[in-house]
Amino acid sequence: MLRIIKVKHYVRFMSALGFEPAAVLAGSGIDPGELDRADSLISIQQYLAVVVNIVELAAAPEIGLRVGSAADMLQFGIVGHGLMSAPTARDALNLWTRHSNTLVGQLVSVRLRNVTDDTWHLEFKQHPAAAVVGRFCLDEMIAIALRIGSQISRRTLKPHSLQLAYPAPADAEAYRELIGAEVQFGQGSNRLVLKNLDIDRPLAAGDRELFGMCERYCDYLAGDLAANCLWTMRVKSHLSAHSPHLKCFSKLSDELGIGARTLRRRLAAEGTSYQRILADLRSALAVNYLIYANLSVKETGFRLGFRDTNAFCRAFLSWTGQTVSEFREEKNRELRLHQVPGDIPPQIVYPARQRDLLRKGHTHANPRN
Repeated sequence: MLRIIKVKHYVRFMSALGFEPAAVLAGSGIDPGELDRADSLISIQQYLAVVVNIVELAAAPEIGLRVGSAADMLQFGIVGHGLMSAPTARDALNLWTRHSNTLVGQLVSVRLRNVTDDTWHLEFKQHPAAAVVGRFCLDEMIAIALRIGSQISRRTLKPHSLQLAYPAPADAEAYRELIGAEVQFGQGSNRLVLKNLDIDRPLAAGDRELFGMCERYCDYLAGDLAANCLWTMRVKSHLSAHSPHLKCFSKLSDELGIGARTLRRRLAAEGTSYQRILADLRSALAVNYLIYANLSVKETGFRLGFRDTNAFCRAFLSWTGQTVSEFREEKNRELRLHQVPGDIPPQIVYPARQRDLLRKGHTHANPRN
């Protein structure tokens, strides 16, 4: 389970580009009224449904960088306050590494490695569940890292270069513009190359006492979140983070640290079952794959663990009450409702109309001095 705080930022960002909250939240099951409740929790799948909408609506390869560039540390709640009061960059990095997933909703882990005396690599590893939204989560985290580094040090953090594992997009220049350094695509890993980094230098705004208070409260919140999370939510979150292929129930219970019989009883007490949770997850992923990723029926079925296309089609009918073709036709009609009157359909109009807004400096990876 993740806190809803990042989704609130997404809605604000997209609203500034002219997109209604309903379009950003479509298909996620998130009520707009929940965005102002700090204690609201969402599943990884709900979060990814929102990201899929953002990618589709913006239709700009670098949208993840732009969203991350607009991030403000205070939007990260208590984690953000901890970052602002961190005595050193090392303290800030350690706090982020421990709590960014649970308390912020970040699906990319970060590791800083000292390669030579003057060269550091900030390495990024994406959560398996984030693969459905392509490069968005990775790009967003890279921009957030530069943003945080610049804000806590009170000077623009300029990387030597950025190395990315995925191939170059059509407009690679947008990446170089936003990062402010050479960007190399098709590399073996994802990392920022930094020079002459002193992570133990005292930060001007560092306050060890305040940082300690924030750190302890983060630990408390993370523990409270884990303790009070329903088993239904734990199973959903675990399955979302891994392949939705059918797996042995006993293996799942082992991975969650609970006996199979006990887990079955607890799920039943919450009015559900493993098979129902798995079906719900597959249904949500099927929609993402078929509508947003535009995969074929055969490829979608394969990714969801169905060896036979007909078996997947029968399952899809049972989930949605519609055939794949009927569902696609209805969903496309819904998407067309979000287009601007007089404009052409979203997938064609947004690259031109919204890219102009993005190009006008709505966001920038590094704050101005």
